[in-house]
Amino acid sequence: DGGAVEGDLELVALPELLGLFQASRASGCLRLEHPDEDNATPDTGLILIRDGDVLQAECGSASNEKALFRLFACDTDRFHAVSMPERP
Repeated sequence: DGGAVEGDLELVALPELLGLFQASRASGCLRLEHPDEDNATPDTGLILIRDGDVLQAECGSASNEKALFRLFACDTDRFHAVSMPERP
């Protein structure tokens, strides 16, 4: 069964968080929330990880490498990570 963890990216930076997935060869979905310009609705970025490797990333209309660059550059506040079961 999968588990979930969430937290503040001021305490654990995105590169460190991705490094934890890579070091443990974990699989999961990482959702990142950051405030929009008027702080009304948080924008969301998603990173899908399989066996520690990033498979796909989305941020707004950007995907994959461009989305990762945006996620690294933006002022992200919170993360929510959900593990995925291992492949059979």
